[in-house]
Amino acid sequence: MKKRIVSIMLILLLVCVPSIVAYADTVSGSYLYATVYNYQYQFNSTASAQTGSVWSHANIKCTQSVNVPAGYMGAYARLYNESGTLVKASGWSYNSSACAGIGIMTPSYYTSSGTYYGHGQVRMYNGNGYANYNTTKSPYIQGRSIPSNDFDVLYGLNKNNEVYGSELFLLELDITPDLIQAEGDNGEVGYVKYEDLNEDIPSDPEEAIEYQNSLPESRVIPIYDVDGETVIDTFTIYYNCIEE
Repeated sequence: MKKRIVSIMLILLLVCVPSIVAYADTVSGSYLYATVYNYQYQFNSTASAQTGSVWSHANIKCTQSVNVPAGYMGAYARLYNESGTLVKASGWSYNSSACAGIGIMTPSYYTSSGTYYGHGQVRMYNGNGYANYNTTKSPYIQGRSIPSNDFDVLYGLNKNNEVYGSELFLLELDITPDLIQAEGDNGEVGYVKYEDLNEDIPSDPEEAIEYQNSLPESRVIPIYDVDGETVIDTFTIYYNCIEE
């Protein structure tokens, strides 16, 4: 039991605070910029690796050296492998107090091989709802070199006319898939539904703060076969891994 408790404590440290590890390698995607409701923002995604694990961050920061009111900034982070399969994801999180920026991280994905990318989305209050922006994907990190067929993307329509495929690569083609290729908690590769993975947009900062204060540690959604009906695994979305 004592060994199990120690193991759980180590896992929690790696899952929710990987940035404290000084010897982790990190690669950063290029910054994008937006001015929303008189606040100037920059945002990007990163991917990080240490021995045996990888994770990603989505970051948003006000560049005017001022604190942005609570509930004005939101983000989620996602981690994909070289085939564009989603392997880890955070849920949406918002700044719960006034601050200059936030960073949202995924849990660690435990592996000693492969190539991985970070990607995410950010959200800023615009006075009448929220403006949403995709980050650029990070450069690859860890393992072998980039496969030459990264953009030979397998996607299509199923019998219900739902678009399925890699969200990471399809977003670069301005296509939002209905079924997002993902690896389940038990290792099965299938698809999560867009509406299951994403959540309703708050109407204002007060609603965002209320949402943030009521977040669970995680929630579980189904992994489907390509038909979008047959459940083959589960996928866990994690919350409260946020830096302000």
